[in-house]
Amino acid sequence: MKSIKSIILNSLAFILVGSGSQNLIAQENNITDTSDILTLEEIIVTATKRLENVQDVPISISVFSESLFEQTASNNLKDLSGLTPNFLFSDGSKAFQADISIRGISNFSSIHNIGMDKGFGSYLDGVYLGQQFAANAELVELERVEILRGPQGTLFGKNTIIGAINATSKKPVSYFEGNIKLDSESSIRTTLNIPLIEDVLAVRISAQSRQVDGYVTNEYDDNDDLGGVDSVNGRLVIGYTPSEQTRVYLAIDSLKSEGDMYAEERVEYDTEPFTVNYDYGSAYMAKNFGASLSIDHDFSDGYTLTSITGVRKDSVAIDWDIDGASIDGIIVDGYTEQELLSQEFRISGQSEGRYDYVVGLYFLEQENYNEQFDILGQDFYPSLAGAFDATHNVDTSSKAVFAHTNYYLDDEWTLFGGARYTQDDKSLYAFNTLCESAYCGSLIIGQRIDAPVKISNGDPSWLLGLRHGFSDDLMGYVSVSTGFKSASFNDPLGNPEGNHLNNNLVTKPEYVTNYEIGLKAILLGGRATVNTSIFSMDYKDLQVKSYCRTCGVTGTNILSNAASLTSKGLELEAVAQLSERLVVNVGLGYIDAVYDDYDGVTDGRPASAGGIGIIDATGNRAVMAPKWSFNAAIIHELPLEGGMLNTRLDYNYLDEFYTGENGEVNSKDYLNPSRGLVNASISYITTDDRWTITLWGKNLADEVSPVNRRYHHSAGQSSVKEHFIQPRSTNVSVSYRFGGR
Repeated sequence: MKSIKSIILNSLAFILVGSGSQNLIAQENNITDTSDILTLEEIIVTATKRLENVQDVPISISVFSESLFEQTASNNLKDLSGLTPNFLFSDGSKAFQADISIRGISNFSSIHNIGMDKGFGSYLDGVYLGQQFAANAELVELERVEILRGPQGTLFGKNTIIGAINATSKKPVSYFEGNIKLDSESSIRTTLNIPLIEDVLAVRISAQSRQVDGYVTNEYDDNDDLGGVDSVNGRLVIGYTPSEQTRVYLAIDSLKSEGDMYAEERVEYDTEPFTVNYDYGSAYMAKNFGASLSIDHDFSDGYTLTSITGVRKDSVAIDWDIDGASIDGIIVDGYTEQELLSQEFRISGQSEGRYDYVVGLYFLEQENYNEQFDILGQDFYPSLAGAFDATHNVDTSSKAVFAHTNYYLDDEWTLFGGARYTQDDKSLYAFNTLCESAYCGSLIIGQRIDAPVKISNGDPSWLLGLRHGFSDDLMGYVSVSTGFKSASFNDPLGNPEGNHLNNNLVTKPEYVTNYEIGLKAILLGGRATVNTSIFSMDYKDLQVKSYCRTCGVTGTNILSNAASLTSKGLELEAVAQLSERLVVNVGLGYIDAVYDDYDGVTDGRPASAGGIGIIDATGNRAVMAPKWSFNAAIIHELPLEGGMLNTRLDYNYLDEFYTGENGEVNSKDYLNPSRGLVNASISYITTDDRWTITLWGKNLADEVSPVNRRYHHSAGQSSVKEHFIQPRSTNVSVSYRFGGR
């Protein structure tokens, strides 16, 4: 471990000293030649609800462009995980489960627990995507993705306590163009931009069909296609600009994805990686649909009015052999969906150069539904054998008012800050339609069961900071910010008798205070940039599982505000244009995340396997909090007759970490080992920029490493369960671009 860390730190020092040395990922191929001096092109982001150069934004932020999606064969947000310091998107035990950790903080919850929100917010064209199964957006026809680390409660709102993911669709342009792309994964993607009224109305439409073979074999039925994907998605953006003062965009996205789910392997049954033994099909089907209407109008006195309206309807259905073995154990058929309507109004402007501002109002209505059908077999607890079917709904209403301003004290010093007040109301009810098992306790079939109380919370979040421009190329900042994650409902299906009858359905919000110091620099006359930040995040009232001894007959695990945590660390991202044809970028993250107080943690292992019962995890490392993360890429261009050869080599390192379900005990049975992945691509692009042929390779060293490791024990059935990273894969694509200027 020490040698790996030494290599990482020595490599970083070489880049910073040898080349002068930001997140450059979006800048890697954006080179501008001005007066024979190569410079990196500026990156414009909307992290502060304004168009700003990322070097002027006092936030720790990573930016990814469309060119990077192509270079790295990234199909969704999860594919970007290894390219971002202190950002982990791990493969969960269920398809479309978003186990995301930012700065060592995560919230483990099943996709079926619709009463609990994750601590990150995902946004597409300014619209909140809601439930976690809508978060892993396809990257087709996106202009950029911004990953903001730290609480973003002032401008983005609740449930951004650890950060925000902000994606922006490509806009229509005023000329005809299109693209067709085919690859060896049986995928085809087409894009067409059509101007309808010159400089006034244009349409951009894209569609993709993607079929990826699986890499896991189910020995029970010889199905070797687990982990495969069969998806169809599309995006439509209509741009209407009747004048220079008014811009209107309607964006519509849709996705249908299905496949045989690769959940977990039971180590004692499946001696070889990528083999399982499911006696019941583990499949999923996801459907996403969303639309947004954004209107911007510039008034003559210098301010802009913005309206963003969003609607979403998303669902996921999962069949899951939860015991993971050919026994008469536990089968779960689940269906979860959300319908969401949101509206945001903003006014932005500036006052004679002394200050600028953004003020706004936000409204959200969300309806969530979950149905779960469980079959408890004879090899589970025989006394509980039978079927259980129940539904529950969670309705959410949220309103907020917010403001943010930059006050320019002089040419060098800027005071910035903002505040937001959010009012949340949530209600839950459960309805049991079938019970053939003693598991249901004394619940009455066909009777609606309301939550003991209706959740209603009003919470503020705020930001205060000071930015100093040392020069045109060097900016530093200090800031203090707060955020919160809304109150939650415990899963009423997890323990119906204990949760309903013992008043354990509700948890309070959780809160964070973030202290941050950052520095952003442009070096070597614009040929290199470096961004770095140091942070300390203080979390209170974390919503975690803890053991309640008085719940139910024998006690049970419930969701409660049982923990506090401190996460400290740093992030550094750098890029350097070493020569006319060579770009290098580096990212480094460090996290020290420890529970300050967390009693009542259940060790899921029995005593025979080393389990120690109910423990106090105070002082233990947080789950999904690898101490070190490192990424580096070398991008090179080689002119050839008739075109250009572009190559990219990536190395991504992730330190060991504990998995998010019972990993708080810090036992080796929940520990995922460190890993290093090598990915590469090579592209030939013709001189006229029409044809592109690309060869990709992922996990070229064929690393075999678990990314989700846990111990599972129920009814005498015990096992270590693992989900492995995808083995080495390759892909070849050919694309043709037509039209254009």
